[in-house]
Amino acid sequence: MSEPPIGDHGITPAGDRGHASYAFAKLAKQIELHSIRNPIDWRNELDRWANRIELHDAFVYGRQALLGRTPEDGWEYEKVIHTPYGDRRLDAAVFIREPGKPLRVLESNEYKAGWTPPEETLQQLRKEEWLLRRGLAGTSALTVRSIEDLPEEVLEKAHQLEQMFPGRFALEIVGPEEFERAVAAGRVIVQQRALARMMDAIELVRHAPELEVARDAITRFAQEISTARQAGQSIPLRVLIQAREDLHELVRADARIAHERDDIALRREQIPIRQALLIEKFQAQSREERHQRLIGGLEPVYREIDRAATEVAEHARPDQSRDRTQLLNKARVLEQETPQLSDSDLVRRQREVEYRLEMIRSIERDAERDALQREGLQPDHIEEIQKGLDRGRDDRDQAIIRGIDRAKSETRQRTNEREMARIIDEHNAAVRRVTDTSLAKIRDPHGHSRQAWQAGRPAPGEVARDVSEEARHAAAEEVRRAAGALALRREQAREMDPRLYTAFKTGAATFDAQTQRWIVSIDGREVRVPMDQPERIAAEVARLAERNYDPRAIVHMAKTVPAQPPPRAPELAEHERQEAEAVRAREREAREREARGRGREV
Repeated sequence: MSEPPIGDHGITPAGDRGHASYAFAKLAKQIELHSIRNPIDWRNELDRWANRIELHDAFVYGRQALLGRTPEDGWEYEKVIHTPYGDRRLDAAVFIREPGKPLRVLESNEYKAGWTPPEETLQQLRKEEWLLRRGLAGTSALTVRSIEDLPEEVLEKAHQLEQMFPGRFALEIVGPEEFERAVAAGRVIVQQRALARMMDAIELVRHAPELEVARDAITRFAQEISTARQAGQSIPLRVLIQAREDLHELVRADARIAHERDDIALRREQIPIRQALLIEKFQAQSREERHQRLIGGLEPVYREIDRAATEVAEHARPDQSRDRTQLLNKARVLEQETPQLSDSDLVRRQREVEYRLEMIRSIERDAERDALQREGLQPDHIEEIQKGLDRGRDDRDQAIIRGIDRAKSETRQRTNEREMARIIDEHNAAVRRVTDTSLAKIRDPHGHSRQAWQAGRPAPGEVARDVSEEARHAAAEEVRRAAGALALRREQAREMDPRLYTAFKTGAATFDAQTQRWIVSIDGREVRVPMDQPERIAAEVARLAERNYDPRAIVHMAKTVPAQPPPRAPELAEHERQEAEAVRAREREAREREARGRGREV
């Protein structure tokens, strides 16, 4: 019967052939064709039967490997010996071959990886019995995963052979654990054998002359480039571009031919379905590796095109050396005079130098682009070439760019300094406000604390009404010293960053407990700052001053380094309560000392 046409349900050519084989198997069982055209149905069936074969082979090769049985010791696989009951295919065996004598088996091993139809196994055992009786088999073993895998009649036949041929036939039960070990070891071997088998076929067909054309053409042209360079000659850019396109077309043709040859090899080998699916995947990987090797061989061509394109672009530039020299002098003067220039003059002169530099570079880039387009270079390749040329321009114009950057940096510094000076004035004003409030409470405790005492909760920093003039003076001095520590100096405006201060003041900073650093976003980039950052402490002082804290409490709270991120509102309230309690405790101690002093005077 001729082979049926390949179906259209396979994901790959091997899958198509699998579907066709499956269809005929179903027809043999008198099942209608339309009921098996469902690809899900055939794929499930394929997985079930292919998995059985793969599991069996993995068990065979894995168990053999664990027992140390190697080809060097004479072990062969899937070999056939003839019997009156039909050919006996042995899973693993060592043969004795003598001239003029029948093939004999020195040692053999049959493996069962799970349940098999009883008639199939019984037929194998009948063949084995015949070989043992005729002396054509020395020793033989049937190795199974579990005794439950053997039908009753098969188990009975195996025990019968053990009794008939003691020491020559054995039934071996390995158990689930040993079975899994063998399968795990054998899967790798099965795949390697399938791939090695395919590699032999692939290598055989890939020695065709048409699969050497692209490789040889690339090699010869790379040699031509090298020869020309050694002779001090240059291959024109247009010729290089055309040669690259021709070689690319040869590479594409090579891929098509390799794909066709691979398919021929797979058909010829008649590899089982599941292994064929695996091998097709390997073939695709192999073709991709082949393609990448050919593309890698084109690297000298790519480099020569880039070199020639750069040369063409540089020759196309107009001569602007005089303009560039004048601009360099301006940039150097600007860099020297930057500290003395006014804000407006600094910005004006920086922009003038920057604009003139951009004009010079823009003229060069336009001339380069036009020249490369005339040579036939594609826009994306032109862009890549000009990126390299721009790096050269940056190196050449480094002194000019340094003058521009120096002016920009000074402008930013002045802007930040003005902003920080404004923030310092606001900061110090807030400190003075809470200082005046605290001093007023100390001078007139009756007027400022009566309502608080009547409410049963003194405000932070307040003192009792019966406080001596000496205690009030000491408390006022403490407040003034604390205020002096909290104030910022004007010269700090140049040292501090207003962006950091604002981020902390507005709560835009986040705390990383793992690194014990604050994270702030500055101009779109993440900045990590330590806990003792001056801007953080100053922003915390301002925040507490806005809440009318006593300067003495602020000194303690602002410099405290938290182990965790800032507490939430309820926790913050508790923190403030504790600080207020600490201030009241110090005031009580002052009153007690004063009272003890009066007692000694009496």
